[in-house]
Order: sequence, then C-alpha cells, then structure tokens
Amino acid sequence: MAGRIARREPITASARERKALQRVKSALPSLPREACLIAAGGKRSRIPTSLYRVLLEAVAHLSRGNAVVLQPVPAELTLAQGAELLNVPVPFFVEKVIETGAVPSHVIGPHRRVALRDLLAYKRRRDARRRAALRRLSREAQRLGIYE
Repeated sequence: MAGRIARREPITASARERKALQRVKSALPSLPREACLIAAGGKRSRIPTSLYRVLLEAVAHLSRGNAVVLQPVPAELTLAQGAELLNVPVPFFVEKVIETGAVPSHVIGPHRRVALRDLLAYKRRRDARRRAALRRLSREAQRLGIYE
C-alpha cells in the first residue's frame, strides 16, 4: 500500500541495465494488445494489459535509476487499508465513504471489509469529480483575470 515501506527488497537496475531499459522502453509498442513475449522456440504469448501496465511502470522507473517494489494488494481490504489507499484518515473513510454507502462493505466476523474493485471504482469517480471541479475553478479564475 502507498506510504508503507514494503517488506520486499527493492529492485534496482545497474547503469548498464538502465541503458538496456531505455532500449526496451523505446521498443515497447504503444498499444498493449500488440505486446507479446517470444519464447526461445519462437512461440508467441500475448502480454495481458494488466501485466503490460506493470511492465511499463517498472521500465520507466528503473530506466531513470529509481528502485521498484512489487507489492500485491489483496482483493478485499480492511477499513484501515481502504483509508490508506484513498489517503484519508480511517474515521473519515468510515463516516464519509462506508457509512454513506459510497463504497459497499461487508462483515467478516467482527470486521468490515471492502472489495478492492469497489474502492478503485469509487476512487476513479472521486478523482474525475475533482478534476472537473479544478477545470471549473481554473476557467473561473481565468475569466476573472486571476491567472495571467
């Protein structure tokens, strides 16, 4: 999850590897449906879009000299994990997101859980609303002459 130092060893690339990563980066097709792996025997396997996105991110960071950590996120999250993913305090997450029904939750024993897919859908909607509000504010600021 964001904000935590992963328990896994970060993956880094040497200077020599960074040069090779630049070549890989420029060779990657712009459309994931065109990306495939070719085995030693010539057998081609299409790379799924989800893996392709991971590959693009990893290549971009490693080629710049950054380290990368691959950390799985469970399909069901605790309320604390959900709040962390949205970068909000747990009480806010519970009161404004869960209790309002913006993201459904379910109870397992004494604990509530949220589905990652539901939380990510909520985050996309929230982010889209924020971008739209920012565009409106920017247009209004330009109209009022606040921007140069």
